[in-house]
Order: sequence, then structure tokens, then C-alpha cells
Amino acid sequence: MPLYHVRASRKLNLTSHSGLALLGRSFEAAQVDNVANTKPRVKFGMRTSDLVKSAVGTIAMGKPDFY
Repeated sequence: MPLYHVRASRKLNLTSHSGLALLGRSFEAAQVDNVANTKPRVKFGMRTSDLVKSAVGTIAMGKPDFY
């Protein structure tokens, strides 16, 4: 797992996608896959953790209407 260092800079411009790497790291630290997937996986379909991650990701980017 890569380690991210967050620091302030006047040269870089942040976009709405800038925080997704840190959000993914937070999902791993919180073990969202283990917590959200309490039911057995169906043969075809999405896991609950995938839905949670995509919904939170779109909200973090400022686009909550896309899910």
C-alpha cells in the first residue's frame, strides 16, 4: 500500500479528483469491504461495498446526482 504525504503548496491546483486517493486509503483503513459485505455474494451483481464506495466517491467529487 502506498503512503501518501499531504502538504500545502501554492504551485499546485487541486481538482475534484484530488482527494480520491486519500478516500480510497481511508476505505482500506476502515475495512469497508469487510463491514459492508455481511451477506454472501450473489453470482452476478455488485457487492454492497462497491455501491458504498461509488456513492461516497461521487459525493466527495461534488457530483451526488450521478448514482
